Amino acid sequence: MALIKCPECSKEVSDKAKTCPHCGYPLTNNEKTNTVLVNGTKYDISNIKKQYDMISEENKQRLYKRASWQYRCCLNPELIKKKTPEFGGDKSFFGGDITHEICKTFNWWEKNDKMHLTYKFFVECVNHGFEYFEFNTDNYPIPIPKQSATSQNVVRCPRCGSISVTTEEQGYGLFGWIGASQKKNLCQKCGHKWWPGR
Repeated sequence: MALIKCPECSKEVSDKAKTCPHCGYPLTNNEKTNTVLVNGTKYDISNIKKQYDMISEENKQRLYKRASWQYRCCLNPELIKKKTPEFGGDKSFFGGDITHEICKTFNWWEKNDKMHLTYKFFVECVNHGFEYFEFNTDNYPIPIPKQSATSQNVVRCPRCGSISVTTEEQGYGLFGWIGASQKKNLCQKCGHKWWPGR
């Protein structure tokens, strides 16, 4: 037996109950339409469906395309550098109520690096018409971490990959003065020397 939330009073009830014992709301018709099995646990998604039903058809299409794009961007941040497609519709509409409801239901918040699951789950809900389906979070890869500005500028040894790199000044150059005071990178791990930028 699994517990689901009653779509009317939001209290937990058994998924086998025909009516909600708290408010009397009939649950038999919602058994397949507003439930989803996520990682083996049954959830009621009627609140997400309610939020979805309140938006216009144009914004439904726009939100579906945007969620698909956001999911791909989470997995590959390089896509963000490319031109973002035009989704059309009301520019002020972002579908925040729906994504917030999904995050709240499953505790998939951006700070936990689970926002990609929110986008993918929404796409799957629409694909299944908000009827019963199974969603396993292990089937969706963890996004590529965004590199910070500091990690992008770290010098690494081209031979061993070590970040323990120092610079040393050439003492003498060709004929005593050509090439003098030029700096070379020196790997402290393997001793490899190379010119910066080469």
